[in-house]
Amino acid sequence: MTVIYNPITLPASKMLATMTSLIGIVRFNDTLAPSEIINDLVDSSRIGKVDYGKGIVYTFKTSTLPVKDLTEQSSAFNITKPNLAQETILIDNYKFVPISLSEMLSKDAMLSGETINEFFSFVMGMTADTTQFHMFDVVNALYQSWVPGQATQTIEVDQINTSALSGAELKVAEEWNAKQVAKIMRKTIRNMQLKNTKFTDVATFVDANDGQTKKVESCLARNDLKVVFNDKFYTDFLADAMASLYHNEKVGEMIESGRQIVLPTDAMTEDNAEVIAWASDRMKFAFADFYLVTLSIQDPSTGYTNTFYHFAYGAGVFKYAPGVKFVANYVEPAQA
Repeated sequence: MTVIYNPITLPASKMLATMTSLIGIVRFNDTLAPSEIINDLVDSSRIGKVDYGKGIVYTFKTSTLPVKDLTEQSSAFNITKPNLAQETILIDNYKFVPISLSEMLSKDAMLSGETINEFFSFVMGMTADTTQFHMFDVVNALYQSWVPGQATQTIEVDQINTSALSGAELKVAEEWNAKQVAKIMRKTIRNMQLKNTKFTDVATFVDANDGQTKKVESCLARNDLKVVFNDKFYTDFLADAMASLYHNEKVGEMIESGRQIVLPTDAMTEDNAEVIAWASDRMKFAFADFYLVTLSIQDPSTGYTNTFYHFAYGAGVFKYAPGVKFVANYVEPAQA
């Protein structure tokens, strides 16, 4: 069996060496299409589409209202304003993906019009795929570059240094590490589902009623929760703890997540190699679409049609949306 890389010299006919054997069947195999990992991260971070204007303004509640005792003294005309904050995601990125094709010139590479149409459909899909890969890089960069605003948003998880361990000691340490990830993450995420002041990037606000500086409050609903794992730790978590202790369907019950995404290790930057996961409101790391337009022009001097796949978006991190980062803190076996 032989695979020949193009361009090739046509082989001689098996029957008559003075004739060539034409190779005329063309197939298309897409080995550069966005995977589920790419699509999951991008789709989970898309928060809306801007049809007109420059962006989307999001309004956040920063505190609850006062609860007062009932008395006979009237307060019907007292003004109690809600405490709110706003952040805007701006459309400030304008991009396009170019591709040049010639139907006229491509006819010498195919043996039928149907194959030519299939070829054009195959390669034109590269424009949308390129855009999807680009948006994955954009969203991933939001996670990789995020610096929490409060110290309480960085959660350290003790992990035994296993570099000098082997055999039974190594297995015990690996199981301990995986269980630590599960326990710390579960407790933190459940605390995020209480009214708290620990998990927003903006720590304080000025009360609209009395002018005092107070702490920003948040409470994360389970349906709004999104967890993005570093696969370096998630694979170990599954292999070393959950797989041996629970049935597969119980894994999700140990660490609550409204939506869970696993980033392969190659998607992590060097600075974030020891980040275990991010848990946040689903819209904290976000982007919004603007337009998506395909335009083309034919160059009569070359026979090529130049197509331009235009797209625009805005991306950013909402500071009033709660979020935490779990980071491995390595300890020696004697300290665990």
